[in-house]
Amino acid sequence: MLIDELDSVPEMFKVGYRGIMLLHRSKDGEVGNAQRKAIKKVSRDPDEWKKIILEFRDLQHSSYPWHRIYASVNSRDITKAIHEFKSRQLAVDYGNMYELHWFYTDIQNRFFSCLMNPNCRSQNNFLIDCDSQDEYEHAMRTIPEEFLLFSYATKNGHHIITKPFNPNDYKLEPKKDEMMFIG
Repeated sequence: MLIDELDSVPEMFKVGYRGIMLLHRSKDGEVGNAQRKAIKKVSRDPDEWKKIILEFRDLQHSSYPWHRIYASVNSRDITKAIHEFKSRQLAVDYGNMYELHWFYTDIQNRFFSCLMNPNCRSQNNFLIDCDSQDEYEHAMRTIPEEFLLFSYATKNGHHIITKPFNPNDYKLEPKKDEMMFIG
């Protein structure tokens, strides 16, 4: 898994603003909104990215054994995220009082949500989630080499990260703004 080989992750997936989460997925038994309960941080450069990943790994080992570490496959545009946050802030300021209080008592989650909004990405990489070896081999044979950026093993298969391409040309279903599984 990537958590054991962080230096193998290309720099292009560590530079810029990145959302990083320690998350217990719903399909792994989390009740309620898993992302709202996740521990979240934002990195700004490769050193900070690695520091947060290692911090989350220590938390995972000491207190959250069922949680997984994820990082955004696409860097984020902080200016767009700030504009999105301000837009949401204005909308709630003139909404009902119930929403107003929830917004301001959950401010970190609100900003992280804005940062991770697909409109706030600054890259457009695709992630292909392969749940079997056959799926992985098919995708690797199908995708032209000029689109391939990185592939790695996950807990139950493989992820392939690519430059954008027309999925209809290759009969694949890439995810367009997904989180990389780190460990």
